[in-house]
Amino acid sequence: MTGAGHGDTFYDKHGNLWHVASTVISQRMPFERRIGFFPMVMTPKGHFYAMTEWTDCPYLLPDRHVDFAKEQPWTGWMDLTINKTATASTTFGTHEAKCAADNTIKTWWSAATGHSGEWLTIDLGHACELSAVQPNFADQDFGYYSQTDGKSPYQYIIEYSLDGADWTMLFDKSMNQTLNPHELLIVPKAVNARYLRITNKNELTGKFSLFDLRAFGHATGKVPAVVKNFKTMRGKDQRRIRLTWPKAAGATGYVVHWGTEPEELYSSCQTTEPELELGLFSTGQKYYFRIDSYNESGITKGQTTKST
Repeated sequence: MTGAGHGDTFYDKHGNLWHVASTVISQRMPFERRIGFFPMVMTPKGHFYAMTEWTDCPYLLPDRHVDFAKEQPWTGWMDLTINKTATASTTFGTHEAKCAADNTIKTWWSAATGHSGEWLTIDLGHACELSAVQPNFADQDFGYYSQTDGKSPYQYIIEYSLDGADWTMLFDKSMNQTLNPHELLIVPKAVNARYLRITNKNELTGKFSLFDLRAFGHATGKVPAVVKNFKTMRGKDQRRIRLTWPKAAGATGYVVHWGTEPEELYSSCQTTEPELELGLFSTGQKYYFRIDSYNESGITKGQTTKST
């Protein structure tokens, strides 16, 4: 997601600082939005920054006052479903099964119907330690629902398997009555799974559909290699900086950090490609960068910073 701004900053009841902002989807209509929720830090110099790193993964809301600069609320669970193989019972138009595993809310999978029994399966590629699942429902051809209706369109089950043949129930939401299209479902005790399947258990007026079916946890294996020899390019328009780097062996993606001091890289952006161009810098200002690589097994911090 990209941000549309329109945010606010506030302290919670424990004195922790947070920022909320409107984020853009704008596929079905111009003002289609979701709310982004970010921890904030005040530096010793009195500067504020929002922590956007890993905020698309599960966070734990603290029940006490914490220093976010030293104690991140991120669970450490990695996204296990990015660009994995997805199959489905049926497909509606161009909304293919692979769209439910591409890590973007601007695309989605849709079944051809809203009938009970429509399903989507994602192959994680290998057995992983599964700690949480988040179905992000896309509401293809839905009308309007209200909690006062006393019913919910989101009635489904989620199962897991190691071989794709024998399935075990993970979450039974077949009698769900709440309107929560992005519910985060925590596995009480992590399980080993390779395949994940969600099946509709409702008769919908629209079509059973998902922006993404996301799974979180860890995979066994090596963390990726260190990002080395990255280049920064800044043209006549100094507000724009382009970064490129060789692919790091074993990396699923990268987090680019930057700031105006080498030890204050407070801004970040996540990408799955070995390149990134950003247009939000100040002219006449030197910046420092670090690029971390990550995969399902963990994160490898970049060893060097460069300025441009």
